[in-house]
Amino acid sequence: MRIFSRIFKQSESGVLPEVQFGRMRSTRMQDKYQSWTAAIHNFENERYHRAYIHLLDYLSDEGEGNIEYNSGKGTIKFRLYQGSVQVVGSVDAHFFSARVKLAKLERINESLMLWLLQENYYLKYSRFSIDRDHHVCLAFDSGVEDGTPYKIYEALKELATKADIKDDVLLSKYPELTLVTPIRARIPSKQEIAAKFDFMKVSLRNLLREVAQGKLDKAHFPGGISFILLDTLFKIDFLVKPEGTLMESISKAYDVFFNNSALYITDKNQEIIQIVEKMAAIDEEAFANQIYDVKKTFSQSHFDGQVYFRDLVRIQMKDFEWYYMHGYEVCACAICGYIVGYALYTMVLPELTKSLLLLYYRIMEDDYFMALGYTGSAFRQGMQLNASTINKEIKRIFKTYSPPELHIKPDLNDVVFDDKAVFGKTFVEMIARIAYD
Repeated sequence: MRIFSRIFKQSESGVLPEVQFGRMRSTRMQDKYQSWTAAIHNFENERYHRAYIHLLDYLSDEGEGNIEYNSGKGTIKFRLYQGSVQVVGSVDAHFFSARVKLAKLERINESLMLWLLQENYYLKYSRFSIDRDHHVCLAFDSGVEDGTPYKIYEALKELATKADIKDDVLLSKYPELTLVTPIRARIPSKQEIAAKFDFMKVSLRNLLREVAQGKLDKAHFPGGISFILLDTLFKIDFLVKPEGTLMESISKAYDVFFNNSALYITDKNQEIIQIVEKMAAIDEEAFANQIYDVKKTFSQSHFDGQVYFRDLVRIQMKDFEWYYMHGYEVCACAICGYIVGYALYTMVLPELTKSLLLLYYRIMEDDYFMALGYTGSAFRQGMQLNASTINKEIKRIFKTYSPPELHIKPDLNDVVFDDKAVFGKTFVEMIARIAYD
């Protein structure tokens, strides 16, 4: 993701490696919204092919190079990139079709067939299938008259994001399959992979130790344990950005906590702990195979706008106050990290807000960025936060990313540097006070 490099490239002098963070795509420009409006208008007037061309243009990011398409003689052909997979699609006079080839099947495997059938149960638009060349595929088809832009968008998103997760999962469960060559935009250096591996291992090891031996009792404070678990997983997803089974593990933990209403919170925590333990057991070779940069068409964002972030901060700060006042500083810090990580994992935010959230990680994980090769003025001096450098960077971000519609620009004096927990609280509250017309 390019935005992170932009944030720091203009700040303190030093080496700033080209490292990709996070999975969200760039904020869409106004002409993309015009493409969406044009897609709806043309579909309602039964100009289906023209509607789909506008939809593909809406999904495209010229800087990312995530979509290729051409049209002629009543057909449209397109390729759409999502992570390690590519979606190949076509449109004719009657049908809209899209496919992802995931793996080659050498022989019939009853266990695999049962797994594919079970996975189909959870899919809304697409389906697992076997093509004529014995490839395991994820497929979607629709009649053009039924394929509204809303439906096609959601179907392509499900198809692409599920395929991006399930390709490596297939190979890990059924090693006899031959995986289709993944699409990779950049292979990181050995230094970057080693730094990410060490960071993830240490983060997970510290997490498991804190859950098992920390001041919070798992039975009496399950909510606090949840904050600690989710803070670490969101941080790993954003800063390490693994693909494959590690990405699926984080996604599964998210689903366990937020989408499984049948479980008590203590049971949710236990399931997530088991996921974390499996992640922590990965060796460096297997880890390295899941670290690479990719092109993205769809993010995993669910919520849109600054208002969601402001409400999140307002609600979670009530928990922060209780834990901090009762001496649970580790949990209080985790609540701030959870807010930042959850926002970056689920929300589409204004560029200014997003830039400041990225800065939060840069401050809190300064040692990690140095291990990646970042140099220049540090945001910490030993265990102390470097208030002067941090304030200078905050001012620069406001100057660079403040849009014309910015209505309220918070006071930097609101940020307090007494300790990491108080800094985290006052920093995210400052971001929450930003208002746009």
